[in-house]
Amino acid sequence: MQFERGRLHKGKDQYYYRVDVFITTFNVFDSYVQTEIFENDNLHQAREKALLRADELNSILLKQGMFFLPFATPKEFVLGENACYSVTVYIVELTDDCYFEYPIFGEDEFRTEEALRFEKEVYENLLIN
Repeated sequence: MQFERGRLHKGKDQYYYRVDVFITTFNVFDSYVQTEIFENDNLHQAREKALLRADELNSILLKQGMFFLPFATPKEFVLGENACYSVTVYIVELTDDCYFEYPIFGEDEFRTEEALRFEKEVYENLLIN
C-alpha cells in the first residue's frame, strides 16, 4: 500500500471518495453540478470528511430552499414550477485504466447496500495488507 498524489494505492488499485451535487429545474434553467474529491492516505478520514461535506451541502440546500425555482419533494414536484437536487457520496476505485464508482450515500437503497458491501471489502483488504 502506498500514497501518491493524494490517493491511497493498494498495488495498482487507487481509492478515494467523491461528493457530487446535482441541481436541476429540468431545462427551465441550466443545471448546476459540483464535484469535490476527498483523498487521503487514511481512507477512513477521507470517508468521514466526504460524509460531513454531504451533510453540510444537504443542510445548505435545504435552508436555501430554491435554485431559481423552489425545491420540492418527488411527490410534490411540478415540472416547470420546481427544482430538485441530489447529493451523492461515492467511493471511487481506479484499477489499471478502469474507473468504478460506488454510491455509499444519496442513492436508492439497493445501490447503496451494494456499495457498502464493496466498501467493506476494500477496508478488509487494506487491513490484511
